[in-house]
Amino acid sequence: MAILKMNKIRIYGLLDDRNAVLEELQKSGLVEICEPDAQEAQFAETANAIAGFDRDMQSAESALSVLDEFAPEKSGLFTSKRSLSMDDYQMAEDNEALVATFSRLTDLRSMIQVRTQHLREANAKLPDEEQDELVKQDPEVLGYIAEITELDGQRRQIELFIDHLGLLKDKYQALAKTALTEHAFMIEGFIPEIHGADLKAGLESKYTAFVELSEPDEEEDVPVAFKNNAFTAPVETITETYSMPSTTDLDPNPIMSFFYYLFFGIMFGDAGYGLLMAVVCGYLGFSDRLDKEKRRNYIMFFYCGLSTVFWGVMFGGFFGDIIYTISFTFFGSAFALTPLWMDPIAQAMDLLMYSIAIGIVHILIGLSIKVYTLSRQGKIVDAVCDVGFWMLIFVGVSGMALGMGMESPGLSSGGQWITIAGAAGIALTGGRKSKGIVGKLFGGVAALYNITGYISDALSYCRLMALCLASGAIANVINLLGTMSGNTVIGFILFIVIGLFGHGVNFAMGALGAYVHTNRLQYVEYFSKFYEGGGRKFVPFRMNTRFYRFSDE
Repeated sequence: MAILKMNKIRIYGLLDDRNAVLEELQKSGLVEICEPDAQEAQFAETANAIAGFDRDMQSAESALSVLDEFAPEKSGLFTSKRSLSMDDYQMAEDNEALVATFSRLTDLRSMIQVRTQHLREANAKLPDEEQDELVKQDPEVLGYIAEITELDGQRRQIELFIDHLGLLKDKYQALAKTALTEHAFMIEGFIPEIHGADLKAGLESKYTAFVELSEPDEEEDVPVAFKNNAFTAPVETITETYSMPSTTDLDPNPIMSFFYYLFFGIMFGDAGYGLLMAVVCGYLGFSDRLDKEKRRNYIMFFYCGLSTVFWGVMFGGFFGDIIYTISFTFFGSAFALTPLWMDPIAQAMDLLMYSIAIGIVHILIGLSIKVYTLSRQGKIVDAVCDVGFWMLIFVGVSGMALGMGMESPGLSSGGQWITIAGAAGIALTGGRKSKGIVGKLFGGVAALYNITGYISDALSYCRLMALCLASGAIANVINLLGTMSGNTVIGFILFIVIGLFGHGVNFAMGALGAYVHTNRLQYVEYFSKFYEGGGRKFVPFRMNTRFYRFSDE
């Protein structure tokens, strides 16, 4: 569970093996190719070829858009790429017939547009609805559409052609970064250390090539990639969206994943909503219905759903109070789901205090990571003075609050002295880098002003309570509205209709709110305490396609 260590890789080989080696690297998807600093080497000019691929792809895309417009393909909401073995992946060298199809499809769309415009001008006095009906029934237009429908049989070939051109474009872009001599080539890039030895053995056994693996230089722009377990890996996209780690950062994902699922579950806070999310996202995330890169977000929301189920049980919410509402309205009983911990609506202030307490723990963990990072860099004084004293203040204030809540004078007094010690430390050391006695003195006092920022950060965790309360209260109101017609047949039907619509809207709003505010707590309150970011994501040379998934099977 860490940031993958990268190696610099250099591949030397005979010119005759250049294309085969590039294709091997593209299939493996393990190497990010960069332009080498090679003296007395030449580079292939591929700009014209790439421009040609772009023109052909644009023509194919235009033809495909004609098919989508006039002969749309039926597809489900969640679709994945079609599988195709590498043995069956063959494109004819001569694609004149396919290119002619592209031209014919675009011509047919133009003729439909011209004919439509002519009909509209000839019947300008008719209402718009009767101009549209004339167009739909026009024999000439119907003939053009029928021909387009016949050409829809080549849709798969067009899609494969687009993927084929995309792969060729990527290959030629990599070729432009390949150093060439009269008889040899050299490819340079980055590869995760864990894959280096296997790739080296494979290439050297298949080709007349030599693979060199080495440590990157400190000044090099080394890309960053994560390696985490199944529980943590889904939230890597959250970190990637913010910023990749710098060379001095730790991987924030292992700790963040726990708090991410925790916060989302508390804010969504309903076992019924969580169960629905876990079932749907679990199916989409763990089945082969979607491509691997698309499944990661659904797996993340699957864990968020499980957390929501847990907190829903703790709060006694299952689609709000629907169990009590149904039992009381339609069966005359008072059966209800009892909270295992607390009722957020009845004990809102308690939940508020717990939310802030969780937030303080979250902030303290972020500060602890900063202490560790600075200490690892040898900046012990900075770790103690710039971070450690603030941690003392947090611990001291928490002790004071806990002591007052538990009516423990000793705990309150201890927390007070810890707070004073932390504040004194900041006042004495906060201006240590300023010049002159006055600067050092007032710099330390001014540093204490940052307490307002920390207080604001701690109060930001009130959103845990607020969103939980809002989601539960709205769910209860929806259930109440559904009982307006009482225990009748119409009342039962109305209850179902209002429940489906109302809970559907509340589910969407609650899930969106929990997602946005959980991200906000990570980005603003957590990452700001220790995370520098600014790294570059590892982007390997691979089989990057839109419609097909190629495999060796």
